[in-house]
Amino acid sequence: MNRMTIADKLRKHSVLDEQSGCILWIGGLDSLGYGKTAMNGFSIKAHRAAWCLKHGEIPKDRELDHKCRTRRCINTDHLELVTHRENVIRGEAPTAINARKTHCVKGHLLAGSNMRQRSDGGRRCRTCERDDGYRRRRRDGVRIWNDWLMERRDHFFGQKGL
Repeated sequence: MNRMTIADKLRKHSVLDEQSGCILWIGGLDSLGYGKTAMNGFSIKAHRAAWCLKHGEIPKDRELDHKCRTRRCINTDHLELVTHRENVIRGEAPTAINARKTHCVKGHLLAGSNMRQRSDGGRRCRTCERDDGYRRRRRDGVRIWNDWLMERRDHFFGQKGL
């Protein structure tokens, strides 16, 4: 039985998109839209296989990022070794979008002494946090004052009220 090499598979199941320069995988795709193939009986993402053929093994603490943002692309010139954090920040998921923000929704700078790092990894604007606390205390204070006033209205306004 004559088995195809991984290089033959990559050539057979890809086409060049001349406009973008991407080499698009036309074989099977995984659930996230990345090309997939088999190598030595194991399933592997096509762009990882292409990288390994050209550059060798991918270090354990690194992953490949598609600079072209096209998941089907296996062009190694469009791939870059990055940390997981860098890959997430470059993406388009909510985590990445929030990580790139430099100002809060009210326009305050999210840096230095005006930023609080939350325990869940998120960031919070100290100016907005202070304003929210002031509004909450004021709201709660008004509610407490109204309760106190209602309990003592007879004292202030007599039995029949005003």
